Amino acid sequence: MKTKYYLLAALLGGIVIFVWGAFSHMALPWWEDVMHRFPNEQPVVDALKANGVQNGMYYGMQGFFLVTFFGQGMNDNAAMGPLMIEEFISDALAAFVLAWLLMRANVRGVAKMGLFAGMVGLTGWIAGNLSNWIWYNFAFGYVLLEAVDQVIGFVLAGLVIAWLIKRERPGFTFEPTRARSVM
Repeated sequence: MKTKYYLLAALLGGIVIFVWGAFSHMALPWWEDVMHRFPNEQPVVDALKANGVQNGMYYGMQGFFLVTFFGQGMNDNAAMGPLMIEEFISDALAAFVLAWLLMRANVRGVAKMGLFAGMVGLTGWIAGNLSNWIWYNFAFGYVLLEAVDQVIGFVLAGLVIAWLIKRERPGFTFEPTRARSVM
C-alpha cells in the first residue's frame, strides 16, 4: 500500500473514530452514569484556587484524584475548536498505525479485519486506561466504558480501512490462506 493510501486510511479511519467518539460522548447517555458534575461548581473552584491549585492532575493519600483545568469552559464553543482539532489528529494517527498493522497482519476478510482492529483498540485500552482503575481508583464503570468506546471506534475504523484496502489493492485477496503440505 503506497503512502497516499496510508494517508487516506488515516484520514478516513480518523474521521470514523472521531465521529464515533463525538456520537458516544454527546448523543449516548451512558457517560452521565459515570461522570458526575459538581452540584455547585463555583465554591469548589474558588476553594481549589484559594489553596494554590492550578491546571494539572492532583491526588491525595485519602483516595481522591482530581484533574483541574481553569480556563474557558466546555460551554465555550471557541475553546472547543482547538481541542477538537487535536483530538482528530490523535485519532488520525491511531488510524494510520491501525492501517499499517492491518496491511501486515495475516488477517483475511473484512469482518475479521474489523475484529482484529477491535483487539488492537482493546490492547491500547489495557495498556493506557486499566492502570487508572488499579492505581488511582477511577470508577470501574468509567474505565469499562472507555474500553467499550475505544473498541467500537477501532472496529468501525478497521472496517473502513479494510474496505479501502480491498478497493485500492485489487490483487489483495481477503480469501483465507490455505496451509501447504510440507512433505
